Amino acid sequence: MNNTSITLREDAPNKLKHYELATAIDVKLKFFLEQSSEVIFTVDQQGFITFVSPAWSLLTGYAFNESIGQSIRDFIHPDDVINCFRLFLGEENNCFYVQFITKQQQILLLGASVHIMIEDNVLIKFSSLVNLTGHIRHQEALKKSNERFYLATTVAIDGLWDWNAVTQEWYLSPRWKEMLGYDDDELANDYATWHERLHPDEAASVDHALKSVLNDVTKEDYQFVHRLKNKAGAWVWVLCHAKIIRDQQGKVEHMAGSITDISLLKETEKQLSNRQQELDAIINLSPDGIVTINHGGRVQSVNAMFLTFTGLTAQDVVGNTEAQLLAKLKAISLPDCPAEITTGSVFKFLPVPISAHLAHQPNVGLGKNKVVNQLGSSWVLKVNVCELSTDVIRTVMYFQDITQEIEIERMKYEFLTNAAHELRTPLSSVFGFTELLITRQFDSKTQQDIFVNLHHQAQFLVKTLNDILELAKIEARLSKEFHLTQYALGAVIKEGIALFTQEHSDCVINYLATADVSWLFIDADYIKQALFQVFSNALKFSPEGSIITVDIVGRGEGLHEQVGIAIKDVGVGMTQNDLNHIFERFWRGSNTHNIAGIGIGMALVHEIINFHRGHIEITSEPGIGTEVVLWLNTDAI
Repeated sequence: MNNTSITLREDAPNKLKHYELATAIDVKLKFFLEQSSEVIFTVDQQGFITFVSPAWSLLTGYAFNESIGQSIRDFIHPDDVINCFRLFLGEENNCFYVQFITKQQQILLLGASVHIMIEDNVLIKFSSLVNLTGHIRHQEALKKSNERFYLATTVAIDGLWDWNAVTQEWYLSPRWKEMLGYDDDELANDYATWHERLHPDEAASVDHALKSVLNDVTKEDYQFVHRLKNKAGAWVWVLCHAKIIRDQQGKVEHMAGSITDISLLKETEKQLSNRQQELDAIINLSPDGIVTINHGGRVQSVNAMFLTFTGLTAQDVVGNTEAQLLAKLKAISLPDCPAEITTGSVFKFLPVPISAHLAHQPNVGLGKNKVVNQLGSSWVLKVNVCELSTDVIRTVMYFQDITQEIEIERMKYEFLTNAAHELRTPLSSVFGFTELLITRQFDSKTQQDIFVNLHHQAQFLVKTLNDILELAKIEARLSKEFHLTQYALGAVIKEGIALFTQEHSDCVINYLATADVSWLFIDADYIKQALFQVFSNALKFSPEGSIITVDIVGRGEGLHEQVGIAIKDVGVGMTQNDLNHIFERFWRGSNTHNIAGIGIGMALVHEIINFHRGHIEITSEPGIGTEVVLWLNTDAI
């Protein structure tokens, strides 16, 4: 035999001799041996096999007649031949391990026993073999499995835990404890170790969820997010996941799982949530209407300004297709609505009362410089479409409010028309009278009348141009033009009345205030200019010889105290529509066509009072007259 194979000997006489000896064994013993699962065999003093039980063939793969007469050493692995061959030939009981080589050249680890018996003074020796290969392999596999489990529990990222519901035994891996800052021997392997570290806000919900899963025989999984207190007293967010093993009746036998530290994920979620809130705030404060479309072609979100423009609600719009959105915009827009929503499209909407929108959108304001109003003009929105490549949003539609630009263009046109008309009249007079003075001779009285007329026309031109320049400076917020100093309001009003009556000697102004108790931080020159404008309007729109009354009024207390300058006339009055437009630049009422002016006087007053953090209240009734109150705060600016 070589190292790992067997070459059977062909010694016929010796083989026949031992074959005859083997067949002479007692029939009863042979029956017992045939039924045994162990291999029973005998060898002579030289180690030649004289008998093998049937189990021999099952173990080695060699038939009975292939084995009888062969040396036992031919079946032993070379590494074990020297020691094991000697033990098989010994005359003492013995047990040992031996490696056999099968007919298929497999190496088996066997448990061998040598048994010595003396019967009728005759020495009887036989040996037995038991295959231990599977058992050893199982032991090695179990050992490796235990080693792998140990390594897995000590180096795993997740913490492992195990609960035997039958014995109530708990196991918490070293990594489970390490995640909370503990060494393995610092925490007990029990239920209390886990439960006592649950966050108080989540303990009840975690217990409820766990009990629900355990009582529901259809559940095989458990998953919950909660916090555990670590050794330092901080809270660690964990994702707990487990598998449940039940018996045939559905009762829980075993439960095992892991915890994953998701604190970083939770912190990232918090940051993303904060970022989303910031973006939502920015979008909702945007002066443009914004609509987002997802990859499914439906409206994902709309901002507050879009709802303000259209009068729609989020429920009306979110989830709509682009076609449905266009149909709803067409239903509320003015004629000439575009056929699709593309860059450059312009929509016009009749505005819904702004107060109704602000009731639903308390954080949205239109801003004090908006030209649009809720009763007369329309919203004019220009669309810009931006295509994105994000996972959620495909398209962003910007509905830009260009109403102010359109309105400014309209006002510029009206200004040029009105200014040209209003300036042309005095210029024509100046041109005509100067031409007469050049081409003709007049007596001194006529000549004086012409000079007086020229002076009045020049005055009007200078005042008009000065008003335009003042309005432009104030709109540009040139605060250095304002000089705030503490003044007695009554004294400033009296100076304003005096200046006006010097230029308009035919005007009668009755100042009603008897005491001057209000000292305010104001720019006295600008306040007098505002009074001059209001006096001028009262004079122009009142019958000749009418009296204008001026009084000081007050309201509020403490920090909210206000003082008002009330100017009242008995002129033609204004309609509600006139009042809605009173502060618009270059706007003139329907009853002003025969009265000189270009419509910037009250706009200038409005800017002056705004700069003083005050406001204007106007009440008027056609045919009765008008009262204008310029309210100023008493606290220092």
